[in-house]
Amino acid sequence: LARHWKERTASEKSEFVALFGRLLKDTYIRKMEGYTDEKVVFLSERVRKKKAQIDTKIITKTVEIPINYRMFTQKNDQWMVYDMVIEGVSLIGNYRSQFGQMLEKDSFEDLMEKLEKK
Repeated sequence: LARHWKERTASEKSEFVALFGRLLKDTYIRKMEGYTDEKVVFLSERVRKKKAQIDTKIITKTVEIPINYRMFTQKNDQWMVYDMVIEGVSLIGNYRSQFGQMLEKDSFEDLMEKLEKK
């Protein structure tokens, strides 16, 4: 939500995080679970203090799909993925742009309603 995040209440932030998490799970994780004969190849990792990027590619019978995972460590030193870059497109950047455009012309409530329907 970028600059719109500060305008939200704690309750709105919590609701948004839950709906956005569900959207990501429904959209991307289920697609990845559907892979069967594909191979995931580890390419490299870069770690800087509490952030890291893991570069991989999925190899199918017809294409190779580069996927980079951007991660950070939480206070308990557990690594968490905060962004995926698929074929050069950042999920965070993509959604930030989409949500920003929606919030320029619609209300936060309208955005939440659209997320609930997805």
